[in-house]
Amino acid sequence: MAENERDTHFAGFGEMLYGDLFNLFRSLFYDCVTAEQAYHMQEDIQTYIAQRAYDLVERIVSDAPVTEWEWDMRDIPDMTEWPEQKASEG
Repeated sequence: MAENERDTHFAGFGEMLYGDLFNLFRSLFYDCVTAEQAYHMQEDIQTYIAQRAYDLVERIVSDAPVTEWEWDMRDIPDMTEWPEQKASEG
């Protein structure tokens, strides 16, 4: 796979997220004994992903040089669909 900015810029974030998600998914598939437990674990995983997305944007908002206008977390809408892939992004 060819490397590009989208694939590599947040590689450290991806590595940290993978480590945490691995543990959550392992719990989901090996520790849950009932469907209800699995359902609640899925909710926990979705919440965790949402929290980490928020953390990433918060980091961007607080660390990125803002010259034209100031951001606020409330200015950024929830992402409910992945952006369309450009042919060059594979």
